[in-house]
Amino acid sequence: MKLIILFAQRYLLYKRSVSFITIITTLSVIGITVGVAALICVSAIFNGFGALYFDMMTTFDPHIRIIPKSEKNITVLKKELSSIEGIQKISIFHESKIIGSCKGATQPFILRTVKIADSADLRGLLHSEGWGKNIIGTFNDIPSIIIGAGVSDKLKAAPGDTITIMSLGTIDQAAMTMSVPQGIRAIIGGIFITNIKEYDAAMIYAFEESLPSLQRYTYPYLDIRLEDKQAVPEMMELMSKKKLGTLLTWRDLHSDIYGVVDFEKMVSFIIVGLVVVVSAFNILASLSMTVVQKRRDIALLKALGASDRFIGNIYFTKGMIIGCTSTLMGAILGIGLCWGQQTFGWITLDGAVSIVPTLPVVIDPAIVIFAIASSLFLCVLAASMAIAENIAEQ
Repeated sequence: MKLIILFAQRYLLYKRSVSFITIITTLSVIGITVGVAALICVSAIFNGFGALYFDMMTTFDPHIRIIPKSEKNITVLKKELSSIEGIQKISIFHESKIIGSCKGATQPFILRTVKIADSADLRGLLHSEGWGKNIIGTFNDIPSIIIGAGVSDKLKAAPGDTITIMSLGTIDQAAMTMSVPQGIRAIIGGIFITNIKEYDAAMIYAFEESLPSLQRYTYPYLDIRLEDKQAVPEMMELMSKKKLGTLLTWRDLHSDIYGVVDFEKMVSFIIVGLVVVVSAFNILASLSMTVVQKRRDIALLKALGASDRFIGNIYFTKGMIIGCTSTLMGAILGIGLCWGQQTFGWITLDGAVSIVPTLPVVIDPAIVIFAIASSLFLCVLAASMAIAENIAEQ
Protein backbone atom coordinates (compact mmCIF):
# COMPACT_ATOMS: atom_id res chain seq x y z
CA MET A 1 0.00 0.00 0.00
CA LYS A 2 2.84 2.40 0.83
CA LEU A 3 4.43 1.68 -2.57
CA ILE A 4 1.13 2.49 -4.32
CA ILE A 5 0.84 5.82 -2.47
CA LEU A 6 4.50 6.60 -3.26
CA PHE A 7 3.96 6.04 -6.99
CA ALA A 8 0.71 8.04 -6.93
CA GLN A 9 2.40 10.98 -5.19
CA ARG A 10 5.28 10.93 -7.65
CA TYR A 11 2.97 11.00 -10.67
CA LEU A 12 0.93 13.76 -9.10
CA LEU A 13 3.64 16.06 -7.74
CA TYR A 14 6.75 15.46 -9.82
CA LYS A 15 6.53 17.52 -12.99
CA ARG A 16 9.49 18.57 -15.07
CA SER A 17 7.37 21.02 -17.03
CA VAL A 18 3.84 22.30 -17.12
CA SER A 19 1.82 20.05 -19.42
CA PHE A 20 -1.77 19.85 -20.55
CA ILE A 21 -2.35 17.10 -17.98
CA THR A 22 -1.09 19.45 -15.25
CA ILE A 23 -3.55 22.12 -16.39
CA ILE A 24 -6.45 19.63 -16.43
CA THR A 25 -5.52 18.40 -12.95
CA THR A 26 -5.28 21.96 -11.63
CA LEU A 27 -8.67 22.81 -13.12
CA SER A 28 -10.11 19.69 -11.47
CA VAL A 29 -8.77 20.76 -8.08
CA ILE A 30 -10.04 24.32 -8.48
CA GLY A 31 -13.42 23.22 -9.84
CA ILE A 32 -14.13 20.68 -7.08
CA THR A 33 -12.91 23.07 -4.37
CA VAL A 34 -15.07 25.94 -5.63
CA GLY A 35 -18.03 23.65 -6.34
CA VAL A 36 -18.13 22.07 -2.88
CA ALA A 37 -17.64 25.47 -1.24
CA ALA A 38 -20.41 26.95 -3.39
CA LEU A 39 -22.80 24.10 -2.53
CA ILE A 40 -22.26 24.72 1.18
CA CYS A 41 -22.54 28.50 0.85
CA VAL A 42 -25.62 28.49 -1.40
CA SER A 43 -27.37 26.04 0.92
CA ALA A 44 -26.41 28.13 3.97
CA ILE A 45 -27.79 31.30 2.37
CA PHE A 46 -31.11 29.67 1.52
CA ASN A 47 -31.26 28.13 5.00
CA GLY A 48 -30.54 31.57 6.44
CA PHE A 49 -33.41 33.15 4.57
CA GLY A 50 -35.59 30.16 5.45
CA ALA A 51 -34.85 30.65 9.16
CA LEU A 52 -35.52 34.38 8.75
CA TYR A 53 -38.87 33.66 7.07
CA PHE A 54 -39.73 31.20 9.82
CA ASP A 55 -38.98 33.66 12.61
CA MET A 56 -40.89 36.39 10.79
CA MET A 57 -43.89 34.21 9.97
CA THR A 58 -44.20 32.58 13.38
CA THR A 59 -44.12 36.00 15.03
CA PHE A 60 -47.58 36.51 13.54
CA ASP A 61 -48.63 32.97 12.63
CA PRO A 62 -49.01 29.83 14.76
CA HIS A 63 -46.93 26.72 14.39
CA ILE A 64 -50.11 24.74 13.64
CA ARG A 65 -53.60 25.88 12.73
CA ILE A 66 -56.68 23.65 13.04
CA ILE A 67 -59.89 24.46 11.21
CA PRO A 68 -62.40 22.17 12.99
CA LYS A 69 -65.17 20.29 11.23
CA SER A 70 -67.81 21.95 13.36
CA GLU A 71 -67.92 25.29 15.15
CA LYS A 72 -69.85 23.80 18.06
CA ASN A 73 -66.98 21.73 19.41
CA ILE A 74 -64.29 24.43 19.18
CA THR A 75 -64.12 25.05 22.96
CA VAL A 76 -64.20 21.33 23.76
CA LEU A 77 -61.48 20.74 21.18
CA LYS A 78 -59.29 23.43 22.74
CA LYS A 79 -59.65 21.82 26.18
CA GLU A 80 -58.84 18.39 24.75
CA LEU A 81 -55.70 19.61 23.00
CA SER A 82 -54.49 21.51 26.06
CA SER A 83 -53.63 18.22 27.72
CA ILE A 84 -51.15 17.25 24.99
CA GLU A 85 -47.54 17.59 26.07
CA GLY A 86 -45.47 20.02 24.02
CA ILE A 87 -48.22 22.56 23.34
CA GLN A 88 -47.41 25.97 24.76
CA LYS A 89 -50.58 27.92 23.94
CA ILE A 90 -53.89 27.50 22.11
CA SER A 91 -56.00 30.44 20.99
CA ILE A 92 -59.37 30.60 19.27
CA PHE A 93 -59.53 33.06 16.39
CA HIS A 94 -62.56 34.03 14.32
CA GLU A 95 -62.23 35.24 10.77
CA SER A 96 -64.65 36.78 8.29
CA LYS A 97 -64.71 38.79 5.11
CA ILE A 98 -65.83 42.36 5.58
CA ILE A 99 -66.27 45.61 3.71
CA GLY A 100 -64.36 48.58 5.13
CA SER A 101 -65.23 52.18 4.34
CA CYS A 102 -63.33 55.34 5.23
CA LYS A 103 -63.19 58.81 3.66
CA GLY A 104 -65.28 57.71 0.72
CA ALA A 105 -63.10 54.68 -0.11
CA THR A 106 -64.60 51.20 0.18
CA GLN A 107 -62.63 47.96 -0.06
CA PRO A 108 -63.03 44.28 0.91
CA PHE A 109 -60.80 43.06 3.75
CA ILE A 110 -60.44 40.21 6.25
CA LEU A 111 -61.33 40.70 9.91
CA ARG A 112 -59.73 38.51 12.56
CA THR A 113 -60.93 38.63 16.13
CA VAL A 114 -59.64 37.03 19.31
CA LYS A 115 -60.70 37.16 22.93
CA ILE A 116 -58.97 39.63 25.22
CA ALA A 117 -57.69 36.67 27.26
CA ASP A 118 -55.70 35.53 24.20
CA SER A 119 -54.34 38.97 23.37
CA ALA A 120 -50.79 37.66 23.79
CA ASP A 121 -51.14 36.10 20.34
CA LEU A 122 -51.24 39.60 18.89
CA ARG A 123 -47.98 40.64 20.50
CA GLY A 124 -46.16 40.46 17.18
CA LEU A 125 -48.62 42.85 15.57
CA LEU A 126 -48.85 45.17 18.56
CA HIS A 127 -45.07 45.55 18.68
CA SER A 128 -44.48 45.69 14.94
CA GLU A 129 -43.28 48.77 13.13
CA GLY A 130 -46.02 51.09 11.93
CA TRP A 131 -47.94 54.16 12.99
CA GLY A 132 -49.99 54.93 16.03
CA LYS A 133 -50.00 53.35 19.47
CA ASN A 134 -51.59 50.08 18.29
CA ILE A 135 -54.46 50.41 20.73
CA ILE A 136 -56.92 47.55 20.39
CA GLY A 137 -60.12 47.04 22.40
CA THR A 138 -62.57 49.89 23.02
CA PHE A 139 -62.15 53.66 23.25
CA ASN A 140 -65.07 55.71 24.59
CA ASP A 141 -67.36 52.72 23.95
CA ILE A 142 -66.22 52.60 20.30
CA PRO A 143 -64.28 49.55 19.06
CA SER A 144 -60.61 50.22 18.49
CA ILE A 145 -58.90 48.12 15.82
CA ILE A 146 -55.52 47.82 14.17
CA ILE A 147 -55.09 47.56 10.40
CA GLY A 148 -52.31 46.63 7.99
CA ALA A 149 -50.29 49.23 6.12
CA GLY A 150 -51.88 48.13 2.83
CA VAL A 151 -55.36 48.55 4.30
CA SER A 152 -54.40 52.06 5.41
CA ASP A 153 -53.16 52.88 1.94
CA LYS A 154 -56.30 51.62 0.23
CA LEU A 155 -58.59 53.57 2.56
CA LYS A 156 -56.29 56.60 2.92
CA ALA A 157 -56.78 56.13 6.65
CA ALA A 158 -54.54 57.09 9.55
CA PRO A 159 -54.52 56.31 13.29
CA GLY A 160 -57.44 58.04 14.96
CA ASP A 161 -59.66 57.94 11.87
CA THR A 162 -63.03 56.24 11.98
CA ILE A 163 -63.75 53.27 9.73
CA THR A 164 -67.12 51.67 9.03
CA ILE A 165 -67.16 47.87 9.00
CA MET A 166 -69.85 45.75 7.39
CA SER A 167 -69.82 41.97 7.21
CA LEU A 168 -70.92 40.21 4.05
CA GLY A 169 -73.65 38.52 6.08
CA THR A 170 -75.01 41.90 7.11
CA ILE A 171 -75.05 43.06 3.50
CA ASP A 172 -76.85 39.90 2.38
CA GLN A 173 -79.43 40.27 5.13
CA ALA A 174 -80.01 43.93 4.20
CA ALA A 175 -80.46 42.96 0.55
CA MET A 176 -83.06 40.35 1.47
CA THR A 177 -85.02 42.79 3.63
CA MET A 178 -84.60 45.71 1.21
CA SER A 179 -83.02 47.85 3.95
CA VAL A 180 -79.84 49.86 4.28
CA PRO A 181 -77.00 47.76 5.72
CA GLN A 182 -75.93 48.93 9.14
CA GLY A 183 -72.20 49.12 9.60
CA ILE A 184 -70.18 49.29 12.79
CA ARG A 185 -68.04 52.33 13.44
CA ALA A 186 -64.55 51.64 14.76
CA ILE A 187 -61.50 53.76 15.54
CA ILE A 188 -58.17 52.92 13.95
CA GLY A 189 -55.92 52.41 16.95
CA GLY A 190 -52.78 51.73 14.95
CA ILE A 191 -51.27 50.56 11.67
CA PHE A 192 -48.93 47.56 11.64
CA ILE A 193 -46.23 46.56 9.17
CA THR A 194 -45.24 42.89 9.06
CA ASN A 195 -43.55 42.81 5.62
CA ILE A 196 -45.91 39.92 4.85
CA LYS A 197 -48.10 40.88 1.92
CA GLU A 198 -51.12 38.82 3.02
CA TYR A 199 -51.25 40.63 6.36
CA ASP A 200 -50.36 44.17 5.43
CA ALA A 201 -52.65 44.34 2.41
CA ALA A 202 -55.85 42.86 3.80
CA MET A 203 -55.90 42.21 7.55
CA ILE A 204 -57.84 43.98 10.31
CA TYR A 205 -57.59 42.81 13.93
CA ALA A 206 -59.97 43.39 16.83
CA PHE A 207 -61.14 41.82 20.10
CA GLU A 208 -64.27 39.68 20.00
CA GLU A 209 -65.73 41.53 22.97
CA SER A 210 -65.66 44.84 21.07
CA LEU A 211 -67.43 43.47 17.95
CA PRO A 212 -69.96 40.95 19.30
CA SER A 213 -72.51 41.52 16.52
CA LEU A 214 -70.10 40.30 13.85
CA GLN A 215 -69.23 36.99 15.49
CA ARG A 216 -72.15 35.12 13.96
CA TYR A 217 -70.72 35.79 10.49
CA THR A 218 -67.27 34.43 11.29
CA TYR A 219 -65.72 30.98 11.20
CA PRO A 220 -63.41 29.84 14.03
CA TYR A 221 -60.08 28.08 14.06
CA LEU A 222 -57.44 27.16 16.61
CA ASP A 223 -53.94 28.61 16.53
CA ILE A 224 -51.40 26.43 18.32
CA ARG A 225 -47.92 27.37 19.43
CA LEU A 226 -45.51 24.64 20.48
CA GLU A 227 -42.74 24.69 23.04
CA ASP A 228 -40.32 23.37 20.41
CA LYS A 229 -40.79 24.50 16.82
CA GLN A 230 -38.86 21.44 15.59
CA ALA A 231 -41.66 19.22 16.93
CA VAL A 232 -44.16 20.40 14.31
CA PRO A 233 -43.96 17.22 12.12
CA GLU A 234 -44.46 14.90 15.10
CA MET A 235 -47.33 17.01 16.43
CA MET A 236 -48.96 17.11 12.99
CA GLU A 237 -48.76 13.32 12.77
CA LEU A 238 -50.30 12.96 16.23
CA MET A 239 -53.16 15.37 15.47
CA SER A 240 -53.87 13.87 12.05
CA LYS A 241 -54.65 10.56 13.74
CA LYS A 242 -57.30 12.29 15.84
CA LYS A 243 -59.06 13.59 12.69
CA LEU A 244 -59.69 16.99 14.23
CA GLY A 245 -60.30 18.81 10.96
CA THR A 246 -58.07 20.61 8.48
CA LEU A 247 -54.49 20.88 9.75
CA LEU A 248 -52.16 23.60 8.48
CA THR A 249 -48.59 24.41 9.49
CA TRP A 250 -46.97 27.83 9.28
CA ARG A 251 -45.42 26.59 6.04
CA ASP A 252 -48.83 25.69 4.56
CA LEU A 253 -50.16 29.14 5.41
CA HIS A 254 -47.49 30.67 3.16
CA SER A 255 -46.97 27.85 0.68
CA ASP A 256 -46.43 30.24 -2.25
CA ILE A 257 -43.40 31.88 -0.63
CA TYR A 258 -41.84 28.61 0.45
CA GLY A 259 -42.60 27.00 -2.92
CA VAL A 260 -40.59 29.70 -4.66
CA VAL A 261 -37.75 29.45 -2.13
CA ASP A 262 -37.59 25.65 -2.45
CA PHE A 263 -37.62 25.84 -6.26
CA GLU A 264 -34.84 28.43 -6.32
CA LYS A 265 -32.83 26.37 -3.84
CA MET A 266 -33.20 23.23 -5.95
CA VAL A 267 -32.25 24.98 -9.22
CA SER A 268 -29.25 26.70 -7.61
CA PHE A 269 -28.14 23.42 -6.07
CA ILE A 270 -28.34 21.65 -9.44
CA ILE A 271 -26.44 24.40 -11.29
CA VAL A 272 -23.66 24.54 -8.70
CA GLY A 273 -23.63 20.74 -8.52
CA LEU A 274 -22.86 20.59 -12.25
CA VAL A 275 -19.60 22.42 -11.51
CA VAL A 276 -18.59 19.55 -9.22
CA VAL A 277 -19.70 16.96 -11.77
CA VAL A 278 -17.70 18.51 -14.61
CA SER A 279 -14.66 19.02 -12.39
CA ALA A 280 -14.81 15.47 -11.07
CA PHE A 281 -14.87 14.05 -14.58
CA ASN A 282 -11.88 16.19 -15.46
CA ILE A 283 -10.13 13.70 -13.20
CA LEU A 284 -11.17 10.99 -15.66
CA ALA A 285 -9.57 12.91 -18.52
CA SER A 286 -6.48 13.65 -16.47
CA LEU A 287 -5.98 10.02 -15.41
CA SER A 288 -6.70 8.70 -18.90
CA MET A 289 -4.05 10.97 -20.41
CA THR A 290 -1.62 10.12 -17.62
CA VAL A 291 -2.03 6.39 -18.31
CA VAL A 292 -1.35 6.97 -22.01
CA GLN A 293 1.67 9.15 -21.21
CA LYS A 294 3.10 6.60 -18.78
CA ARG A 295 2.90 3.54 -21.06
CA ARG A 296 6.61 2.88 -20.70
CA ASP A 297 6.38 2.99 -16.90
CA ILE A 298 3.37 0.65 -16.97
CA ALA A 299 5.21 -1.77 -19.30
CA LEU A 300 8.24 -1.74 -16.99
CA LEU A 301 6.09 -2.39 -13.92
CA LYS A 302 4.38 -5.30 -15.68
CA ALA A 303 7.77 -6.71 -16.68
CA LEU A 304 8.73 -6.59 -13.00
CA GLY A 305 5.63 -8.62 -12.14
CA ALA A 306 3.11 -5.91 -11.22
CA SER A 307 -0.50 -6.87 -11.89
CA ASP A 308 -3.09 -4.73 -13.64
CA ARG A 309 -4.82 -4.32 -10.28
CA PHE A 310 -1.64 -2.99 -8.67
CA ILE A 311 -1.06 -0.51 -11.49
CA GLY A 312 -4.73 0.46 -11.47
CA ASN A 313 -4.56 1.16 -7.75
CA ILE A 314 -1.69 3.58 -8.35
CA TYR A 315 -3.73 5.73 -10.69
CA PHE A 316 -6.88 5.28 -8.64
CA THR A 317 -4.98 6.52 -5.58
CA LYS A 318 -3.78 9.51 -7.59
CA GLY A 319 -7.37 10.33 -8.52
CA MET A 320 -8.52 9.98 -4.91
CA ILE A 321 -5.71 12.23 -3.66
CA ILE A 322 -6.96 14.89 -6.08
CA GLY A 323 -10.61 14.30 -5.14
CA CYS A 324 -10.15 14.11 -1.35
CA THR A 325 -7.80 17.11 -1.20
CA SER A 326 -10.12 19.23 -3.35
CA THR A 327 -13.23 18.19 -1.44
CA LEU A 328 -11.58 18.86 1.92
CA MET A 329 -10.38 22.30 0.78
CA GLY A 330 -13.85 23.08 -0.59
CA ALA A 331 -15.54 22.07 2.66
CA ILE A 332 -13.11 24.15 4.73
CA LEU A 333 -13.52 27.12 2.40
CA GLY A 334 -17.34 26.89 2.39
CA ILE A 335 -17.67 26.47 6.14
CA GLY A 336 -15.09 29.20 6.72
CA LEU A 337 -16.93 31.70 4.51
CA CYS A 338 -20.25 30.94 6.21
CA TRP A 339 -18.69 31.22 9.67
CA GLY A 340 -17.08 34.51 8.70
CA GLN A 341 -20.39 35.90 7.45
CA GLN A 342 -22.13 34.80 10.65
CA THR A 343 -19.40 36.28 12.85
CA PHE A 344 -18.32 39.42 11.03
CA GLY A 345 -21.21 40.13 8.62
CA TRP A 346 -18.98 40.76 5.61
CA ILE A 347 -21.90 41.05 3.17
CA THR A 348 -24.34 43.78 4.18
CA LEU A 349 -27.82 44.42 2.80
CA ASP A 350 -29.54 47.66 1.97
CA GLY A 351 -31.58 48.64 5.02
CA ALA A 352 -34.11 50.42 2.81
CA VAL A 353 -35.23 47.18 1.14
CA SER A 354 -34.17 44.51 3.64
CA ILE A 355 -35.34 43.73 7.15
CA VAL A 356 -31.91 42.40 8.20
CA PRO A 357 -28.61 44.33 8.06
CA THR A 358 -26.43 41.45 6.80
CA LEU A 359 -26.85 38.40 4.60
CA PRO A 360 -28.28 35.60 6.81
CA VAL A 361 -26.55 32.22 6.66
CA VAL A 362 -27.26 29.00 8.55
CA ILE A 363 -24.94 26.02 8.05
CA ASP A 364 -26.78 22.71 7.76
CA PRO A 365 -24.51 19.78 8.77
CA ALA A 366 -26.57 17.42 6.62
CA ILE A 367 -25.89 19.51 3.51
CA VAL A 368 -22.17 19.69 4.32
CA ILE A 369 -22.02 15.89 4.64
CA PHE A 370 -24.07 15.50 1.43
CA ALA A 371 -21.77 17.84 -0.51
CA ILE A 372 -18.65 16.03 0.69
CA ALA A 373 -20.11 12.57 0.06
CA SER A 374 -21.38 13.52 -3.41
CA SER A 375 -18.04 14.98 -4.41
CA LEU A 376 -16.12 11.93 -3.19
CA PHE A 377 -18.55 9.58 -4.94
CA LEU A 378 -18.10 11.42 -8.24
CA CYS A 379 -14.32 11.33 -7.82
CA VAL A 380 -14.38 7.60 -7.10
CA LEU A 381 -16.65 7.03 -10.11
CA ALA A 382 -14.46 9.09 -12.44
CA ALA A 383 -11.23 7.42 -11.24
CA SER A 384 -12.75 3.94 -11.53
CA MET A 385 -13.97 4.62 -15.08
CA ALA A 386 -10.55 5.94 -16.11
CA ILE A 387 -8.78 2.87 -14.73
CA ALA A 388 -11.27 0.39 -16.21
CA GLU A 389 -11.04 1.93 -19.67
CA ASN A 390 -7.28 2.41 -19.92
CA ILE A 391 -5.17 0.10 -17.74
CA ALA A 392 -6.23 -3.14 -19.42
CA GLU A 393 -5.42 -1.67 -22.85
CA GLN A 394 -1.82 -0.82 -21.97
